[in-house]
Amino acid sequence: MGHHYEPKELVADALYSEVEAGNLHYDSQSGHLKRVSGKCTFCVNDQWQFPEGCAYGKA
Repeated sequence: MGHHYEPKELVADALYSEVEAGNLHYDSQSGHLKRVSGKCTFCVNDQWQFPEGCAYGKA
């Protein structure tokens, strides 16, 4: 069990970190998390990028 992971806990921790960093916020109207406006670094960043680029035009 040396490599036992809790995927839900890992995702929850990652989302919490993004909220704390100011990259996500809670949208009380929709009841969901929402990205902040501005540049996104998920699809295109210093380490990798999707071949088709950012689907949202935020790279």
